[in-house]
Amino acid sequence: MRRYLIIILACGLLQGCAMKGDINRLEAELQAYHEQITTAESARAATLARLADEAARSQAETQRLLDSVTTEIRQLSTTLGDVRGELTDLQRDLMVVRELAGQSQTRLRELSAAIDLIMISGAATGAGGESETTGTTAEQLYRSAVEQLSRGRPATARVAFRQLLQDFPDDTRVPAALYGIGDSYLPESPDTALVYMNRVVDDFPRSEHAPQALYRIGLEAERVGESEQALRAFERVARAYGDSEAAQLACQKLDRERRERIRACR
Repeated sequence: MRRYLIIILACGLLQGCAMKGDINRLEAELQAYHEQITTAESARAATLARLADEAARSQAETQRLLDSVTTEIRQLSTTLGDVRGELTDLQRDLMVVRELAGQSQTRLRELSAAIDLIMISGAATGAGGESETTGTTAEQLYRSAVEQLSRGRPATARVAFRQLLQDFPDDTRVPAALYGIGDSYLPESPDTALVYMNRVVDDFPRSEHAPQALYRIGLEAERVGESEQALRAFERVARAYGDSEAAQLACQKLDRERRERIRACR
């Protein structure tokens, strides 16, 4: 357009360029250029309006989805809260059931042991030295207890062992019964087992079960990581009961320096 204006100025200044056709053509071109600009602006405005409308619709759809997701999350949170509450109740009920089941199992074992003891008592021969409560002898009680222990019925064995201790406290089988009770508690209740093993060692140090009980005490200390206590027990077995099988086993647990100090281990 600047070119046309320059031409017009030039024509006016020179006064030789007043051709009407050129002026008309110039006006036509200016009008066409104006129409192009107007059309382009209209198209641009229409495009912008369309994009704005699409953006508005997209924003509305996005907001609708967000509202829907928010509602679902709230509902899910409520449901999860209910489920957590139900799970807590179920866990509590399960603990009660387990506790009752454990009590029932304990009671059943006690009843089974009592029945077994009654059966043992029914086999009494009526010989002298019988128990006043069961009618059985110390030998019968001891043999029955050992048999039950070998069958994997420690609770029943303990009933018979304890009956022997109660009815025959001065019998020569008392150390064996104490050891048997301790043995019946292993490995489920090692602390209780050690109580009886220590009774054998402390109350009946000259019995044949004392070295084995002391050796078992050492093994249990070794199992729980009390190395020094275990070594002291093994050394005590080797020194006090050098001729026993337990002493030979204990020597194998000692280090070289300790073995050299103990005659039984050389």
